[in-house]
Amino acid sequence: MTSWGPNRLDLFVVGTGSALHHKWWNGSWGPGQTTYEGQGGVIYYDPECVAWGPNRLDIFVVGTDSAIYHKWWNGTSWGPSLTGYERPGGKAVGPPTAVAWSANRLDVFIIGTDRALYHKWWNGSSSLAGDASP
Repeated sequence: MTSWGPNRLDLFVVGTGSALHHKWWNGSWGPGQTTYEGQGGVIYYDPECVAWGPNRLDIFVVGTDSAIYHKWWNGTSWGPSLTGYERPGGKAVGPPTAVAWSANRLDVFIIGTDRALYHKWWNGSSSLAGDASP
């Protein structure tokens, strides 16, 4: 669960079929009190979600191939799409950990299949940088 602003909560869970599901609070529950927005994928582990600014969410998951996948909300739409993900690379043996510590700064850590710690980061450039491959 994360928040990108006052009176705003975003909750991501693994739901039916191991897909990612999203629910939000902005004065009332969306998309409904008992429904979730389906975001596709087949994922292992709990999703990791961070917000580094108003109307910005970054979500990281591990797919069935143990690779890291990423999607984002930019205030108007989901990238790369509602049910799509980008694959920044890497192979994980557990859930990713992400930290957003200022606007345009995001750090993602995973434990690789060789049990080493790997790190990717984003600093306002067009894609995640760093090594997440064992």
